[in-house]
Amino acid sequence: MLARQYRIETISVTNDIDTCTAIDMRNASGMGVLVPSGVTSLAYYACATVGGAYVLIDNLGSNGVSTVAASKWFTVPADIFPYPFVKLKANAAGGSTSIAVKQ
Repeated sequence: MLARQYRIETISVTNDIDTCTAIDMRNASGMGVLVPSGVTSLAYYACATVGGAYVLIDNLGSNGVSTVAASKWFTVPADIFPYPFVKLKANAAGGSTSIAVKQ
């Protein structure tokens, strides 16, 4: 049996891209997010460097947005994995939450 390796992180998912946590996607092959309370959609932003300007990935969902259910796990689309760094932006205040990243 193959042992899968995961990393669990606490990140910030809010409706302000500047306060969202940059997620290192290098070497990632899958990711799930525990959607914060009150959040019903997530938008995906990418950047080539951790501290650069994050730009909407608009080929995902409807205008780069996925409909999600608050307080449940959601598997993010595979289309985010080519990007080295990604931020998840919520449609509501959101807050601190967990992600599981498969490596």
